[in-house]
Amino acid sequence: MDSSIVLILVQDGVVNGAVYALLALSLVLVFAVTRVILIPQGEFVAFAALTYAAIGEGHAWLSAALLSALGLGAFLRGVWSVRGARALLWLAAETIALPALLWLAVLLVVPQNPGVAVQALLAVALTAPLSPYLYRLAFQGLAQASVLVLLI
Repeated sequence: MDSSIVLILVQDGVVNGAVYALLALSLVLVFAVTRVILIPQGEFVAFAALTYAAIGEGHAWLSAALLSALGLGAFLRGVWSVRGARALLWLAAETIALPALLWLAVLLVVPQNPGVAVQALLAVALTAPLSPYLYRLAFQGLAQASVLVLLI
C-alpha cells in the first residue's frame, strides 16, 4: 500500500464522517425543537446524491418535475389557510416561482456540462425546498395527531 492509497482512504473517511456528523446534527436539532424523530432525514441526503448523479447524466428534469409537483401541491394546500393578498403572493413565490426558476436553471445549466461545484449547488437547490413542501403536504396535518399515529 503506497501513500496515494492511504490519502484516498483518509479523504474518504473524512468525507463519510462529515456526512454522518451533519446527519446526526440535523436529527438532534429537529428532535430538540419538535420532540419528533424525523426518519426521512436520511432520504433527503440520498435524494440529493441521486439528484447530483442525475444532473451528471443530464436527467435533472426529473428532480425538477418532482419539486414542481410538490410545490403545486403545497400551494394548493396553503391557499385555504392563507389570509390576504400579500401572503398569497408570498406563498406563490415560495411554491410556484421557486420551482419555475429551478426549472429554468436546469434547462440552461445542465446541457452545458458544468463543473462539479455548479452541479453540487444545483443538486442542493433542487433538494432543499422539498422539506418545506413535504411538511405542508404531509406533516402539518399530523400536528394534532395522537402519539400512536405519530409513532406509526
